[in-house]
Amino acid sequence: MDNYDTLDLTRLLNSIRTKLVGASEGGIKQELYETLHEFFKTTNTWKDWVQFTTRTGVNTYDLREGSITTPSGQPIRLVGVCDNSGYNVISAMGVPPYITLRDYPEPLLTYNAYVVFNVTMPVDACNNVPDFPQWVLPLHMDAITDGILGRMMGQTNKSFSDEAKSVYHLRRFRDLMAQARVAALRDNTFGTNVWRFPQGFAARGQRGGVSVGSDLRFT
Repeated sequence: MDNYDTLDLTRLLNSIRTKLVGASEGGIKQELYETLHEFFKTTNTWKDWVQFTTRTGVNTYDLREGSITTPSGQPIRLVGVCDNSGYNVISAMGVPPYITLRDYPEPLLTYNAYVVFNVTMPVDACNNVPDFPQWVLPLHMDAITDGILGRMMGQTNKSFSDEAKSVYHLRRFRDLMAQARVAALRDNTFGTNVWRFPQGFAARGQRGGVSVGSDLRFT
């Protein structure tokens, strides 16, 4: 579990209930899932490191297996892979969550993959919502609220249906996602250039020497 704060979740749900009189708990939580899914897919804000250990004769690794550091979410994009010395390892993720290394590595090396995640089923059995990081609601409460309201007010023949307000909230949701995407691209730094993986590190293949390949594709 990625340990969202239950108090933050309660505050979000209570806010939605007061604005959508007559909305069901199940309906709100379904739209919470859909909103989070679109938010993470669009913004790339949920990034985390995943460690995996190399094996003899193997250059493709499933990030859901063999690592105790894998978050509960679904890997959707690869930012890059580096070894424990900080050197870039040429790799790709053609079909998430499988990482393919360009070169066959030596066995028993620890590699670190920087990966973008999204929410996934099954959900947290206690609250019937997906697991997601604790920092999401404190930082992006307004965006998630607008996403849920926009989706639900756009439903037809409901006591809370309101096409004009739906358009308003969905526009705000997209604007806030655009801001979050830029912040994620810069790793939430202020006044700096776009961060590229792995910044300041040399690149080399597993066979030694300097590689001219990209960290996101094979050349």
